[in-house]
Amino acid sequence: SQGEVADEPLIQLDEMNCVTMIENALAISRAANEEEILSSLLKIRYSGLKFDFSHRNHFFVDDWIKNNEKKGVVSLLRLPGDTLWTRTMNRRYFYSLNGLDTTSIANTPSKLWVLPREKAIPYLDSLRGDEMLGIAFVGKLDWLWVTHTGLLLLNKEETPTLRHASSLRKMVADQLITDYLQEQKGVQA
Repeated sequence: SQGEVADEPLIQLDEMNCVTMIENALAISRAANEEEILSSLLKIRYSGLKFDFSHRNHFFVDDWIKNNEKKGVVSLLRLPGDTLWTRTMNRRYFYSLNGLDTTSIANTPSKLWVLPREKAIPYLDSLRGDEMLGIAFVGKLDWLWVTHTGLLLLNKEETPTLRHASSLRKMVADQLITDYLQEQKGVQA
């Protein structure tokens, strides 16, 4: 039923979407041992101590990132040339899609620093290092900032690689970030 945690496994490493892939990776990396993985995941995925639909971090920018910033799990990086975008998140629409009562749900203002594609491609092509960062891709839907997300794998020699749960390939895939951004030019979210 709506509002409850589903019976299927909360951690499923053989099937995942882009957000659950990042949640799984973070939960595993933050757990001291195998027994701590589930509690680590629950802290990342949900906003409080209730683990149900209404307490899940559904909105990636306004829920997932903000709640996980407060917990010290993630932090947003400002990038050279980024621009502040604003929009009103249509939370009522999202909750109505899931068959929930929307009478107490308010649409909320939201802000996000975004690096436009024409600046992102040359910036990311030149980025080098020896670390892994999260990356999110912004669409045009008024009820959803982030349309896809993944891990950006940096190295000292080559253009960064995007590791993401690809719905087209039906698997976790690696590809150069610049190739991914070029492929997405014609995609409208």
